[in-house]
Amino acid sequence: MVACEDHAQTMGRLRGELQELTVAAEDLVNAIAPVEEGVGPQSLVERLKAAPSKDAGLCKAVCKQVLAVVKSYYPRADLAAAGDGVARNCTEEAYAQYLEEAEPITSKMSEFVSPEEP
Repeated sequence: MVACEDHAQTMGRLRGELQELTVAAEDLVNAIAPVEEGVGPQSLVERLKAAPSKDAGLCKAVCKQVLAVVKSYYPRADLAAAGDGVARNCTEEAYAQYLEEAEPITSKMSEFVSPEEP
C-alpha cells in the first residue's frame, strides 16, 4: 500500500515536471521558430528538432544586417575578412574590450535589426 502511494506521488511529481518542461520548451521554440502560417500542425518535438537550423538562419540574418549597417558607415570596408573571424593580430584583451564597447550599441541595434531577412 505504501509503495502504491509512493508511486502515485512520484507520478504526480513527474507529471508536474513534464508540464513545466513542456511550457519552457514551447516558450523557447516559439522565440526561435514561431509557428508558421500555412504549415501543417507540428508536435513540440518536431519543432524542437527543427530549431537548430532556424537558429542558424536567425544568426545569419542578423549578421547580414549588422554587416550592412557597418558598410553603410564605411563603404570602402572590406567585409570579406570578417568572414574568417577575429583578426589574427587581435589579442584576447583587445577583443574583450571591443565586446565591451559594443554592448551598449547592441541594445540600440536590436530595435531595428530583425531576425527575418529584410
